[in-house]
Amino acid sequence: MGAGWLGKSLAIELKRKGYELFVLSRAKEKLAYFQKYEIPVFEYDESPADIIHCDVLISCIPPIESYGDFIGKQIEKYRPGYFVFCSSIGVYGQSHGVITEHAETLGNNKILAAEDALSLQDTPSTILRLGGLIGPSRHPAMVFSGKSNIPGGLAPVNLIQQQDVIQMVESVVARRKPGVYNVVYPSHPTRKEYYETKCLSMGLAPCSFDAEGQGKIVDGSLIESAFGVRYKCPI
Repeated sequence: MGAGWLGKSLAIELKRKGYELFVLSRAKEKLAYFQKYEIPVFEYDESPADIIHCDVLISCIPPIESYGDFIGKQIEKYRPGYFVFCSSIGVYGQSHGVITEHAETLGNNKILAAEDALSLQDTPSTILRLGGLIGPSRHPAMVFSGKSNIPGGLAPVNLIQQQDVIQMVESVVARRKPGVYNVVYPSHPTRKEYYETKCLSMGLAPCSFDAEGQGKIVDGSLIESAFGVRYKCPI
């Protein structure tokens, strides 16, 4: 579910690995793009759910209105054997210190509503709380480029490369261990150190952060031990 920046690349990689899959999207224009990969695309309201067997349903949809209701309806419609939900570390809000999966969630209410909706379903599921996504044509340094005196310079970064997310999703599909897992690369330089350096290395206009602030370090190690995988793509 979802054929955006993450979902599109995930679908193509799973197809390349030999999985039989279909894509659910709100945008009809996605159809032409996936045709060359021989991946069927359906709109949510038009998909022939009665003839599609869905072994695993993967959600890569960013937060929308009535997020929890939407997720619940799709599970009821496709009756998957397993559900994988790409959530976000945004559920932890403005926490401080080292954050594990057991930390209090006081952040994004839409995402929390979707996670709560999963708890009401009989379908076993894995929730992946993703760090800030970076990868092809997507990097926060592009946003900060050319700006100065950006606040929160001493807060740590919590990022993850697209390819690491894809390999983690593949591992979940293969091994299916229900639970909640943070997916964050185990390197947490300060925003000031990271983005000021990254703008220069990417050939962007320089940026500058203040030397203040604090934040959270999200621990993404649990998924490594649970699924026997390792982060491969440095931030």
